[in-house]
Amino acid sequence: MLKKTTILLSIMIIFALTVPQAKAGITINPSSINIAGLTNIPSAFTLNLTNNYNYTVFDIKLSGSDKLTTTTINILQANESKLVMGTFKNNLSENLDGSLTLSFNKLTLTDTTPTANTILITPSQYNPLFLNISKGSTVTWNNTHDIFHSATSNNGLFDYQLAPNTTATHTFNTIGVFSYHDTFMGFYGSIQVFNQSFLTKIHEPSLDQQITYHLVTVENPTVIESSFISTKEFTIPFKTQSEGLVKIKNVGNVSAIEVKLSVNAKTDWITFSKNAFQIDAGQESYIPFTIKPAIASSSETNKTYNFTMTIQGGNFELQTMPFSVSIPYEMFVFTTQTSTDELLDLLLKASELARMYNMTLQNLSMESCEQVTDILVNFSQEDVLALKTDTSKMFTVIHGLASKFDNVMLKVDRLQALSENNNASISMVGVQGGENAEKLDTMSVFWWALLTLIVLAVVLSASFFMIRKISKKKEIFKRRSGVIE
Repeated sequence: MLKKTTILLSIMIIFALTVPQAKAGITINPSSINIAGLTNIPSAFTLNLTNNYNYTVFDIKLSGSDKLTTTTINILQANESKLVMGTFKNNLSENLDGSLTLSFNKLTLTDTTPTANTILITPSQYNPLFLNISKGSTVTWNNTHDIFHSATSNNGLFDYQLAPNTTATHTFNTIGVFSYHDTFMGFYGSIQVFNQSFLTKIHEPSLDQQITYHLVTVENPTVIESSFISTKEFTIPFKTQSEGLVKIKNVGNVSAIEVKLSVNAKTDWITFSKNAFQIDAGQESYIPFTIKPAIASSSETNKTYNFTMTIQGGNFELQTMPFSVSIPYEMFVFTTQTSTDELLDLLLKASELARMYNMTLQNLSMESCEQVTDILVNFSQEDVLALKTDTSKMFTVIHGLASKFDNVMLKVDRLQALSENNNASISMVGVQGGENAEKLDTMSVFWWALLTLIVLAVVLSASFFMIRKISKKKEIFKRRSGVIE
């Protein structure tokens, strides 16, 4: 028999160990809160709470977020389930993660310490009229009136007659309610005595539970309409700019926030008068913008550039609007901003220097060079002939160059005259469909004159080299002949 009992107990123990035990606490279902909603609009959620403790809990609530509002469960008995209703409300468009704290109170046995209490007797009443005390506490009556009063128990437990400005004290060791009265004036009072130990509700933070939440809020959507005013095809000549205008209307019921405008290319060309603004419901906004093309070469002209303007914001669908910018043909002369007058001054200085060189060459007469024939006969006639030939060739080149230089000076004079009539910038000379023909002619004359002056400078340098060579030969002949200048 004992053996069977032992076996049975062993089976019961094993069964108790293997069967899952209910976990103490409050089960929260679902275990986390996931909400997607709109800003400034409450989003609701529901939680099912089950009390797995073997005692009743009280004042169950969720806390931990200023965006949270929930109902409170006043009482949840053991193994009982109830629903908690709540809402999240966020005035920002954001993704928010956090946790909430589930807390509750429970009953516990509390011991109290006896206290000393005072009741004042006034001309009209006891103060206080009603008093709650624990077992073993004392009560002292103090007569503050100028006549006799009493504190007389209705059940005969105590009877104190008090002269003016005197006191009487009684210790209450019996649990119960004790009513008493004043035999002189007829008013009454009551004292309730509790046990020293009693049940009270307390909060134990160690029993709090956490529940996570993920909150996604987006702006309440609206609808906008956008369009260009006047045109969306712009023609802008070089060194000019053009103004455009965009109209954006909010046809929704809430404000359109963070309205931003941008372009997909050449962002340095386009400037908006304002950006990142708000349009109230039913209102419209006009946004001026400036197009100032940044052109660096002729190859960038005679083209049409296509753009896409994008309008985006925090609570409406992205919108795009195409537009184009055409740049008429322009021919570049210089990329600097040198004026015609400044360039002509440089050209005239170069021409004056060239005229000086030309006069110097013309003053070198053939006779001065042919004096080398007066040398002694013991010098080689081949050397003399070579010297004459070199001199003759040099002056043939110089006289031809001087003639060409005179033609260049005529064109330079013409360029100067045209400059006086047209003091435009020479940083770019435009040729547009046959227009500005005079500018084209000016450009051609200028380049022809400048190129000729460069060639002239090279030839003059060569000429002076030849003159120096001839002078050297003269010195050699004179030294050989013993002639010293």
